[in-house]
Amino acid sequence: MKKVTLFFVLGLLGFLQIANGQAVADWVVQLHEPHIYNEMPYRLMKPINFDSKKRYPVIVSLHGGGGRGSDNLKQLRDWNEDLAEEQRRTDYPCYLLAPQSEGRWDSTQLQKVKDIIKELPSVNMNRIYVLGHSMGGGGTYTFIRSDPDYFAAAAPSAGGGFRNIANAPVVKDLPIWTHHGDKDNVVPIEGDQKLFAEMQKIGGNMKFTTWVGDGHGVAPQMITGKDNGSTQLSSDRCDPEPVFMKWLFAQKRTPDWVKLHEPHIYNDMGYRLMKPINFNPRRRYPVIVSLHGGGGGGSDNLRQLRNWNEVLAEEQRRTDYPSYVLVPQVSRGPQENRESQENREPRANRGWNSTHLQNVKDIIKDLPAVDTKRIYLLGHSMGGAGTYTFIQLDPNYFAAAAPSAGSGLARRDDVIDASIFKDLPVWAFHGDQDGVCPIEKDQKVFADMQKIGGNMKFTTWKGDGHGIPVKNITGGDNGSTQFSSDRCDPEPVFLKWLFAQKRTPDWVKLHEPHIYNDMNYRLLKPINFNPKKSYPVIVSLHGAGGRGSDNVKQLRDWNEVLAEEQRRIDYPAYILAPQSEVRWNTTHLQNVKDIIKDLPAVDKKRIYVLGHSMGGRGTYAFIQSDPKYFAAAAPSAGNSEDVDASAIKDIPIWIFYGDKDRIESARTIFATMQEIGGNMKFTTWVGDGHGVAPKMIAGSDNGITQMSSDRCDPEPVFLKWLLAQKLKKRRK
Repeated sequence: MKKVTLFFVLGLLGFLQIANGQAVADWVVQLHEPHIYNEMPYRLMKPINFDSKKRYPVIVSLHGGGGRGSDNLKQLRDWNEDLAEEQRRTDYPCYLLAPQSEGRWDSTQLQKVKDIIKELPSVNMNRIYVLGHSMGGGGTYTFIRSDPDYFAAAAPSAGGGFRNIANAPVVKDLPIWTHHGDKDNVVPIEGDQKLFAEMQKIGGNMKFTTWVGDGHGVAPQMITGKDNGSTQLSSDRCDPEPVFMKWLFAQKRTPDWVKLHEPHIYNDMGYRLMKPINFNPRRRYPVIVSLHGGGGGGSDNLRQLRNWNEVLAEEQRRTDYPSYVLVPQVSRGPQENRESQENREPRANRGWNSTHLQNVKDIIKDLPAVDTKRIYLLGHSMGGAGTYTFIQLDPNYFAAAAPSAGSGLARRDDVIDASIFKDLPVWAFHGDQDGVCPIEKDQKVFADMQKIGGNMKFTTWKGDGHGIPVKNITGGDNGSTQFSSDRCDPEPVFLKWLFAQKRTPDWVKLHEPHIYNDMNYRLLKPINFNPKKSYPVIVSLHGAGGRGSDNVKQLRDWNEVLAEEQRRIDYPAYILAPQSEVRWNTTHLQNVKDIIKDLPAVDKKRIYVLGHSMGGRGTYAFIQSDPKYFAAAAPSAGNSEDVDASAIKDIPIWIFYGDKDRIESARTIFATMQEIGGNMKFTTWVGDGHGVAPKMIAGSDNGITQMSSDRCDPEPVFLKWLLAQKLKKRRK
């Protein structure tokens, strides 16, 4: 009898508490600790059996109109009691944050909620959830509209949808489960029905449960479930899990494609980096630099990943176009704006400036296995304007650029000087209904490129507004593309076009292209040329990889080493690099002689020949054909099986080979030279294979050098040795 009386008294006490404005039982209140942050009261229920080594989700619970006030109590509603049950807390351990508002929920309270969560220990920031009923359901919609990327999922109950249905696309990718009673006379169901219909049209991620026969007070059913619910899915993207808490806790904010982009910081600039799929350090990969628009600015190192980055991260696309994708983030702070003004950079591009460009260059410089001839740049809106800024600051760094809606805002009078980048392949994109960055400025840039014969393609998306960047990559039926000149690559698929563009490095440009007697050749003239001096000539013979008729591929990695400025200053000389479609023969040799004969200020006693692989074999062929023409020769990895050592024994020769390559013929000819007292040095690169040509010029610690006789010049530095050799009038 005493027990029955006690239970009656406790029940009566609980009833009186609820009647006096406390919406839940006292034990529920005790589990939720009271706090105040920035004048906002809130209650916090911590995870059961808290373990600091774990990471916990956070449920943000927004009360309805009945919870308004400042008592820090009334915001705890009946669904909070359901969430506080011990078994449910055990099954779904999490923080429960219940703020209190005196008015409607807005972005100010959202920021306070974020600040509170930021300071909580052991939070899984990828699993922040928001739910609420009535005014709290409307607040749920307000919160996710204000920052759709913050929450992992949302559950508005009797929230009424968006007043402006145009907000639906903002949250279409966020998992939402809406609940509403079909007899609700307080917040009619039609608003949520209208939103759901729109989500169906745009392929949103929204579930909609209608509680048949119920009115306004349906919030507890959202947590516990009930038999009268009818649930619809807006698309096949929706998780069909029928148990609400299971569904909620399965949602995670960070998608897999975002995880592919590793976060880094360089020189106070946050950036994300997606590496090439199936990375192979022996290959060389392009780099795509992706510049975000105004919506991606900040310091979270996350928001700069936009919808087009998701497209670029698709597995098949990464397989077809393996590359690095570098995504920096700019904060657009006041200090940066002042620096941009001081640097006289375009006003529209104060988010992206020369400091960011230098940071990007520094980052790329340290990436492994980069093809520096294929660095590409693209961006949208502010990032499109930044694309124009970068290529105006350094038009020779990028191989191609693709600005999207990048000509600047309507209210600004920015100037884009097309003449600076007229030789760079550019593909610009713009929607003809763009009200943010009007198309007219891009049209003017294109018109300028037409006048000066620039290399620019311009695609207009007919009927589209500002949000076009995904189309640029995936394509669309409403695009109309123009070419500024016949220099433009007509390839219609964007990524095929992009990856086909290659930058001509500065060192290649130093080699002037020529043709003699149907033979292509490149010529690097002596630095600081003085016609009163006489200069040596180094003839460089490419290997099989340089064969062709493009007059470019014959310039190999060792040519880049020879073209370094300091080396050219220390060893001024002509570098003659002919190109052949077949093996080197006497016709090529005669062409080389004719070309050299017509060069001004040549020291004819100091004409040298070197080459690698097929070019090493060609080096032997040239000196065997005319042993008296060259002052010295340097075949690298050149097969010498058919070479008559006696015919070339008096020529200073330095041969190079990796000991893991097919080195036997080199050892044979060197042994013969030893026997006949020839003038040959032989360097073996210990542990190396075939690709040793640059080491011939630059040197390396793993080389072992032998001399065939005491006639050999012992100088260990290759170019010192080479340029010290002089042709005598007669050789014995």
